[in-house]
Amino acid sequence: MPISNNIVTTRPAFDLPTRYLSYWLGITVEHAKRLRYNVADLAGADATKEKLYQALVGLDPLFFLGGGHGEVDVFTGDDRQVLLNSENAYWMAERLTYLFSCLTGQKLSKDIIGAGGEAFLGYNEEFGFVVSPPYIPATDPKARGFMEAGNAIALSLLRGYSVGDAYNAGVKKFNDWIAYWEKSTDPLAPLILTWLESDRDSLVAWGNSTARLSVEKREEHPTGLWPAFLAAGGVITGLVLATL
Repeated sequence: MPISNNIVTTRPAFDLPTRYLSYWLGITVEHAKRLRYNVADLAGADATKEKLYQALVGLDPLFFLGGGHGEVDVFTGDDRQVLLNSENAYWMAERLTYLFSCLTGQKLSKDIIGAGGEAFLGYNEEFGFVVSPPYIPATDPKARGFMEAGNAIALSLLRGYSVGDAYNAGVKKFNDWIAYWEKSTDPLAPLILTWLESDRDSLVAWGNSTARLSVEKREEHPTGLWPAFLAAGGVITGLVLATL
C-alpha cells in the first residue's frame, strides 16, 4: 500500500512554460517539506521516466505531483520525454495524482483511474497562462494568479484536505483572481481573464473525492515566499502566452 507521508514530484525546466512551472511547484515542494512530508523532487534534467520509476518503487508515495507538458493521452518530463501513457498508467495505481499539465484530464486521467488510480486531478484542455518580461517567475505579476490557483490544489491535499476539497480550493482561487482582474484597467486584463476562466473550467477531479494524504490537518508557519516586489506595486509591460 502506498505510503501517505511520501511524495514524488516532477518539474522539468527546459523551456519558458516549464521554467515557470518548475518555480511554482518548487514553492509547493518547500511547503511539503515544512509540513513534514518526505519528497523525492525530480527537478530539471532529473524529470525522466527512469528516475520517476525508481522514485515510485523506492518511496511508494501516495501522492504524485507532476508538472510538465501534456497531451490527451501522454504526460511528459524533461525535453518532452514521455513519463506516463496508457502503457504505464498502472504506476499510479492506489495513488493520488495531480498533473499540472495541458489536456491530460481527458484520456490519460481515465487510463490512470482505470488502472487502479485512487484519484486524479488535472486539466482537460490547454492550461494557458500569461507571462511578461523579463520573464522571471518569482516577480511576474501577470502570472501570479495562475501560480496560486494551480498550487492551491496541491497545497490543499498537503494540508490534509480531501480530493474534493482540493478541487474546490483550486476553483475558489481561480475565482478570486478572476474577480481581481475584472476590476483591473490593465490592457492585458481581458486576455488574463480569458485564460483564468478557461483553466478553471478545464479543471477535473476523477476517482475517490474523499481520498486524502493525511488523517490529520497539517499546519505550518507562514513565510514570505512571494517577493516584496509585488507588494510594492511593480509594473512590467509586454506579455507572452504560455501553455503546458
